[in-house]
Amino acid sequence: MHSEAQYARLLPRDDGTAAMEIAPDGRRYAAPREGCIDDASLAAASAVLARHTGTPAAGIAAAWEGWGGLASSAGVARFTFEASDGLPAGVDDTGGEDGGDPEPGSGWLSREVATGSRFDLHGKTARHYVLFEVGANDLADSAWPERAAWVDQPMWAQSPSIVWPEDHSWVLATEIDFDSTLVAGTTKLIQELVQTAGLEVLSMRTDADLTSDGDRLNHNK
Repeated sequence: MHSEAQYARLLPRDDGTAAMEIAPDGRRYAAPREGCIDDASLAAASAVLARHTGTPAAGIAAAWEGWGGLASSAGVARFTFEASDGLPAGVDDTGGEDGGDPEPGSGWLSREVATGSRFDLHGKTARHYVLFEVGANDLADSAWPERAAWVDQPMWAQSPSIVWPEDHSWVLATEIDFDSTLVAGTTKLIQELVQTAGLEVLSMRTDADLTSDGDRLNHNK
């Protein structure tokens, strides 16, 4: 295992994407979720990050505008279901397409925010993000999905794409097409992250090749 190992190159489908495999002992192996770090891992990493900034309570979190249901209801189908077999009533988010072109503000962000200005990344990514005032301390709390303005259902919380503190002492990024989260910071910060229990972290060079076929990142850090 090394910092540039890529899952889809170890277990590829014919089209080059990652495959799911069942080992002889019954264990299942599947590619990590792209574009999202799980809420518990983000909380654990943020607790470390908060100790390496002079502004742990102040910063910015960027959420990609294209996540279904964020700026508009596009990309999300929602159905209510009645209680049955002892289960409570609730809402099922299927992630289906609604087939239309909903107006900005029809998602869970207000119309003012949904139609507001965006943070744009230059280069080939052409990504556009909605910005929120969030400090590392906020994300270090394991209950952050319940308070995050860009999250509708905490059970399936979407992590922010980019997080950086007000003093710019580090930056955390989860590119929407990658299955890894990258942190740029001091050597001391990276060493502490590597040693943090519950996180799979590997240090890497700044010129490391993080892409495989189709510009997909397929390794964990």
